[in-house]
Amino acid sequence: MSQLKQTAPLWRFVLGVVTPKSTCRLTANTSTRWFRSVPAAKYHHHHSHDRRRHCPCRRHQTCHYSSQSVSPSSRSAAPPSFTPMAFGLGAPQAALTENGPRYEYVPFSDSCSIRILTLEPGVGDEPLVGSLRFENLGGRPDFEAISYVWGSGTRSAEMRCDGRLLPLTRSVYDALRRMRDPTRPRRLWADQVCINQDDVAERSQQVNLMNQIFKGARHILVWLGPDHDGVARAAVAMVHRLHGIFADDEKHEAFQRAHSEGLQQQDGDAWVPLSKLTKLPWFSRIWIVQEIGTVTPATLHWGDEELDWEVLSSVVDVLSQKYHYLRSRFRVLTPSVRYLYRRFVHPDDDDRAGPDYCPATNSLASFIYQLHRARHLLASDPRDHLYAFLGHFSKYTGSKALADIKADYSRPVKDIFYDLAIRELEGTDSLLILSACYQEPFLSRRNLDSDLGLPSWVPDWRRSALHMLSSPVSPHRAAGDSRP
Repeated sequence: MSQLKQTAPLWRFVLGVVTPKSTCRLTANTSTRWFRSVPAAKYHHHHSHDRRRHCPCRRHQTCHYSSQSVSPSSRSAAPPSFTPMAFGLGAPQAALTENGPRYEYVPFSDSCSIRILTLEPGVGDEPLVGSLRFENLGGRPDFEAISYVWGSGTRSAEMRCDGRLLPLTRSVYDALRRMRDPTRPRRLWADQVCINQDDVAERSQQVNLMNQIFKGARHILVWLGPDHDGVARAAVAMVHRLHGIFADDEKHEAFQRAHSEGLQQQDGDAWVPLSKLTKLPWFSRIWIVQEIGTVTPATLHWGDEELDWEVLSSVVDVLSQKYHYLRSRFRVLTPSVRYLYRRFVHPDDDDRAGPDYCPATNSLASFIYQLHRARHLLASDPRDHLYAFLGHFSKYTGSKALADIKADYSRPVKDIFYDLAIRELEGTDSLLILSACYQEPFLSRRNLDSDLGLPSWVPDWRRSALHMLSSPVSPHRAAGDSRP
């Protein structure tokens, strides 16, 4: 206790405690009050670096030792000297680190709200500074959503959020620096910042809103990563050049003659930047399908370069359909790009349906088929092989049991895969899911942690696949509508 008394002035100064009549605000368990105030001395005379154990209000995750008075009706994030709980989204831990108090999230009060980051302007190496605020999706808030690859889960970087330190992975830190405007604040949504990743229940609840988030965003900002090889400018220039050629009949005809399969003098070096673009990790992550698969306008950022998603998709579409020789010879991975285009848009609402759409079978309406088509994509959490597609329209075209699936990261992977199979088999008259059950050849197996011990009729969605035993994409009706 003597040690606490010696250090008290420091933390009192940092937390803005200017009078001894401080209060501890706790989340109330009633619907009519946001918080109640109790004498600070009752709960805070034992405050220490181990507040998580000694402070009773820890279970509310909203404790903040402060003498300030705030209005409970405010929903904005708090400035450093105010109680963030009442203003919105964060409260610092009482214990201080070398860099100061850490940001602490306040739970959502409903199931339809998200957090939006207002990123303050800045340039270069200036620190990232911003604030978080609750917004209800029903109110159609204005924001831009960031799509990126998580990469390493190590949080080695940080930003200032409502005056507190928020640890970040290097990937989202780089993405925010790239998207930061030099002159004005920017309203952004990035999962790592706007979702409390340490709260399993919150992650599960917010994942169920992902499709609404990316459909409701004004713009999708894709961060492909730094341009380590210095080829981004050449790649973007190549895409724009091809786009101009393919849009002009005369130029396109000349291009076809110059790049016929019989000619061997094509400059392979010119295709290297485009090849590297299509091999970037972003194109192989499973969450990207939902993030880029809507009609929301999107811009790709690679290093300092920018590229419109529609332009790249258009070029890749032509290369895939007419220039198999070129893309094979120069290793331009057009299928990985083409697969992502408008994957989450219903064909009836799209004048440019995806490459898998077949009107005769309506294959895109099969939820199991969608999961199968994505088995080549990577997920750090195996549950995301299912959860990344919960917003797909095909989930609602089958049984009610299938439509009722919700994300729950507290459940074991085995239970999730088993439950999906049961819902599909009992709720539909299709046995398509059985076509997804097979063992991979040994050499093509991914490095899996363990055998889940699933029944033979339950697919292990962690395993990659080349094709289904019974694909709904290419029906054959040689006799047409005739009858025997």
